[in-house]
Amino acid sequence: MRPEAALAVMLVLAGALAGPVAAKDKQPRPAAVMSEGGRANVVLSQSYLQQGDLKTAEERARSALSTDGDSALPHAAMAMVLAARNEDDKAKKEFERALAIAPGDGGVLNSYGAWLCARGDRAGADQAFRSALQDPLAEQFQPLVNAGQCATLGKDW
Repeated sequence: MRPEAALAVMLVLAGALAGPVAAKDKQPRPAAVMSEGGRANVVLSQSYLQQGDLKTAEERARSALSTDGDSALPHAAMAMVLAARNEDDKAKKEFERALAIAPGDGGVLNSYGAWLCARGDRAGADQAFRSALQDPLAEQFQPLVNAGQCATLGKDW
C-alpha cells in the first residue's frame, strides 16, 4: 500500500459511525443511520483495510453496500478500499455517491478530505475538513487533526 493510501486509511471515517440505527426504508438516509449489519460491515471493512487485507475489506464494503446502499458510509468505505487499490477514478465516484446521499455529513467529509490530502489536493482537503466542522452531529476533533496533518504534509504552515 502506498504511504499516501496508508495515511488516508488512518484518517478515514473517524467518528462517522456515531448515530442511531434505523430500519431500512426507501428514502435516502444520513450516513449515520444504517442497519446494524451494515454498520458492522463498514467497521470491519475499515479494520481489514488498516491491516492491509484489501480483499476482505472489499468484501465487507460490498456487503455493507448490499444492505445499506442508500446510506453514505458504505460508499465512503468502498471509496477507501478502491483508493488503497490505486483505483482513484472509481474511488472518486464512490465519494461522490456518498456526498450526494449525505452532503453535510462530517464523517464522510472528513474521509473525503483525508483522501484528497493523500492525493496532494491540499486546498480541496481543507475545504472538506472545514465543511466537516459545520456538521453539529459529527465529531469535531478529527477534522481539525486531519487538517493540521494535511497542512504539515504540504508544509502549508
